[in-house]
Amino acid sequence: MAERRPGTNSANLASVESVALPFEGAGYRSPKGRLGVWTPSPALLVVQFSGHGDKSFVRPIVESFERLVAGGAPLQVFFDLDAMPTYDSELRTGLTGRFFDDRARIAAFHVLSTSKLTSMGVSVANLALGGIITSHTERAPFSIVLDATLARQHVTGFSSKTLSL
Repeated sequence: MAERRPGTNSANLASVESVALPFEGAGYRSPKGRLGVWTPSPALLVVQFSGHGDKSFVRPIVESFERLVAGGAPLQVFFDLDAMPTYDSELRTGLTGRFFDDRARIAAFHVLSTSKLTSMGVSVANLALGGIITSHTERAPFSIVLDATLARQHVTGFSSKTLSL
């Protein structure tokens, strides 16, 4: 049975429904969009959005990020925004604000985005984070880097092909 969780602040009246995803992923649904979060290794965060990027998605991403940061290893971060045409600005500012404090711990940050609006937001976040984001506008190069990272970290079973919300 899905658990209902409140959004990230009291001003956000929408709730987020938690759902299990394959490969021990955590899924979240709001009325406007979906989020998938995977941590297939102690130094790897993979995030995928579908539909509208709801501000209530900040909390589950930050919680996963903080668990990985606590592990001490340099992090590899992958955000698949290919199916996210729009987003709440609080999503970008909330994530950028949290990542800023630990940006030196992020060894690589790859983002796939094809929406002009979302790509503009990625550019703004990249400026704020000191240029650590590598932007991809096509799935193939993003998938190649993700799969190579998974192989280097000896992750089996999970691959770029498993991303499908």
